Formats: sequence, C-alpha cells, structure tokens
Amino acid sequence: MSWLSEPDGEAPREIEDLDVGRTPYPDIPGVGSGWFEMVELALDMSIFEAVHTFLPAARGRLVPLGRVRSTMRETSLMVQVTSRGRICHRESTPGAEVTFGEGDALFRHSNEIDLVPVLDTSRDIAMTALVVGDSVLARLLGEREAESLLEALGIRDAPAIRVEPIPRHILRHLHTSLSTPLIGMPRKLFAQTRVLEFIGALHDHLVGPAKRHPAELRRKETLARLHRDLANLRERVPSLDELSKEYGVPARALNDAFQKEFGCSIAAHVALTRMKEAKRALEASDVTMKAIANRLGYSHVNNFISAFRRQFGVTPGSVRGGQVSTL
Repeated sequence: MSWLSEPDGEAPREIEDLDVGRTPYPDIPGVGSGWFEMVELALDMSIFEAVHTFLPAARGRLVPLGRVRSTMRETSLMVQVTSRGRICHRESTPGAEVTFGEGDALFRHSNEIDLVPVLDTSRDIAMTALVVGDSVLARLLGEREAESLLEALGIRDAPAIRVEPIPRHILRHLHTSLSTPLIGMPRKLFAQTRVLEFIGALHDHLVGPAKRHPAELRRKETLARLHRDLANLRERVPSLDELSKEYGVPARALNDAFQKEFGCSIAAHVALTRMKEAKRALEASDVTMKAIANRLGYSHVNNFISAFRRQFGVTPGSVRGGQVSTL
C-alpha cells in the first residue's frame, strides 16, 4: 500500500531500546501528547502499550512519531493492535509500508524492529503490542503448532510482516491486557493471563481443529445430523446397515463414532429416546400401553413393561397411577 501523502513535520527523532515503565513521548508542538509503557512478563514475553491524544487543530494529519529500533534476544512474533485510531508504518526490516487500525492486527516475525510509525491524527490512538520469542511460542503451543500458526499468518520465514483482520473478541484480550487497577506482580499476572488467552484464541481461530481438520469437522456435522434425525424418527428404526448407506459411513465406524461422541451406541440411544417418549405419553395421554408397545416395535406388551421397568425402575402402570390397560 502506498502512503496517502508524505507525513507532516520534520525528520523524526530516534528512540532506541525502549525502557520498562510509562514514559512520555517527546512533545510535537501543535499536535498533542502521548506516552508508552513496556511491561516484562514471565516466560520472557513483553507487552507494550501506547496512547496518543491529539489537539483539535491537528486532526486529519499524518505525523511521524520517531524512529523505533530494537533488537530481540531471538527471532520473535510481534503483534500490534489498536483499540482506536490508525497507525502507518514505514518498516525497514523487512522493507514494507503497512497501515493497521481497529479490527486489524499487524504481525511481524523478526529478530529486530526498525521502523518509523506515522500517526493518523483523525482520531486519538490506543495501541497495544506483544512480543513473544519463537522458543517461548514453541513451549506454549508445541513446535509443530507454533510453526503452523506462523505459516497460517504467512510470516514463517523471517523477516516478514503482514496485516490481517482478526475478530474483535480475540483482539480484546490484548486491548485489555493492562486495563486493571492492579499494580506490581498482580498486574503482571493479569497481563500474562490476557496474553495467554490471546495466543490460544488466535491459534484456535487460524489453525484450530475446524481449520486444520476439515474431515473431522464433517464427521462431527454428520454425527450431529444423525443424532437430530434419530430424535425426530417416528417410524421403525432403520438398521445399522441402512444408516450406513444413508450417511455414507461404514456401519461399524458410524456406530463407534456415535458412541464416542454421545456416550452410547445408536441402538441404545434410540431405545432410551423412545422409552422417554413412551413415559411422557403415559403421563400425558390415555393411549393404551398395548398401542404404545406396538408403536415402539415390541411384539408383546409384557416385553415393553419389562424394558420400561429396567429403564426407570417402575412399571408403566405406576406412571398412570397404577391403572394398567392392556386393551
């Protein structure tokens, strides 16, 4: 993306090796004020927050903040998000010009930062950034899953940078990572929790089971449809072979998958469902037990009574106050 225009102002100052703690940005006359803060977390991660407030007369401009340079201990995943406002970057490592705003996330995979952020003063800006080393990401997700995440972001081979739209409920974990009245170590623990929630949610969104294993998703959809169809079944129960042909899954595999998903075999599920329906019918209607037994496929009402007693511990007649009809 090309810049909308050359940014206003003089050549930017350099800001190197940002310190921990809230620090005001150098004032830019006639533009506004701002501050930044970096908090070191456990597992060698860090979270960075910056806020910029602009004067009414400065609205609608592109203002360079200053050159930012830093070197990480190792190649790292860096994520930058804004809860409000828009920022443009002139990146030197790698060479790129990118813009990100609300609903976006800038992902960078590199062992260094060398850029000039240019602020869009149309709105005040609140930005949060996360730095996670590759070794830490591998410890959190596992090496294979960490690599899959970087691959899904299109930044596996460092240095690389990319801006991607990310659901806001995922970005919110980072936006709120330092939004707490806590201080000291409790504050760091709060931020750590939010960061881990963000990494987990981002991984699930980009390379979770639904993304990684479409066959598994189709299997779950098939089982859910079968479960729903069995609940609405009013005629005789199809055989397992018939269900196998209907749903395109081998009979044994279908039954095994159903049992794993719902805790019982297809036959046991149908029997329980229908017995519950029979109990409701006995409680709420005058339909005879013989009619109910016939509809459930029992050859004799006594077989139905025995099955009912095994399931509920009482006879069907007791459900109707002891008035058993076998007509």
